Amino acid sequence: MGQAMELISGYATHPGATFTAVTMSGSDSNSVRSFAMTDKAYIVAQWGYTQVAGSVRVRSPRLHDNVRGIQVQTAALVADPAYWGTDFLQPVYAQDTLIMEAQATSDSAGNFEYEALMLYYMNLPGINANLISPAQLAKLGQQTMGQVCAITAGSGGGYTGSQAVNATADNWQANLWYALVGAVVDVNCVAVRVQGVDIGNLGVGIPGNKATPELTGRWFVELSNQYGMPMIPCFNSANKGSIFVSVAQDQGGAAVNVTLYFVLLGPNITPGQ
Repeated sequence: MGQAMELISGYATHPGATFTAVTMSGSDSNSVRSFAMTDKAYIVAQWGYTQVAGSVRVRSPRLHDNVRGIQVQTAALVADPAYWGTDFLQPVYAQDTLIMEAQATSDSAGNFEYEALMLYYMNLPGINANLISPAQLAKLGQQTMGQVCAITAGSGGGYTGSQAVNATADNWQANLWYALVGAVVDVNCVAVRVQGVDIGNLGVGIPGNKATPELTGRWFVELSNQYGMPMIPCFNSANKGSIFVSVAQDQGGAAVNVTLYFVLLGPNITPGQ
């Protein structure tokens, strides 16, 4: 199984009341990756981050409709996935182009209005992310570690402030596996993104909502429980220098202290056992 998860996000600059296609963050693409027709991929989370109350939506002729698609409301300056109100696994289709749009009626010139999606691939060629279930976490987990990352965000949109996960502090035990449960932030942002070879070098994302640590702090456990699928990413400490953490932030570019919650899986453990 070449399972994979991926955060994709983008922002529209001062769209006002008009739904406007977002500019994708960094190297993100709004085209669904290619996979076999016999395999499946899904949207498992959707959220927005707007300067004032607004809306984001994703649409495509392959989804329900190409007029409004999946539209969710956004509160001001809050990355809140609670507006994604379904436990249904929404399918997406190989190489389909998702139209991601944002609007915020009374926003000001220069404001960034974001949309973020989390995609899950059942079998993505060339990728085999180390993902486990909450049951495996409970069985294999040994210790909890809070990894602090002081991220200096930029103000130009997209993902900024990228640093190695151990750049701010390094208490990792050598050559062991760690499961990433979630994260909390001290300043609101669109998303925290974590990348590394152990998850196929795709970025996985956590909403940057400081008001809901009970959700974001166990984000991947919540996703796994919601859909009954293994969605907790695992990383080997031997690769800590190439596990990168960044944030998607608005035009204010506020710095974000991120605490990532990892669970040490113990010696002689390989994810999936």
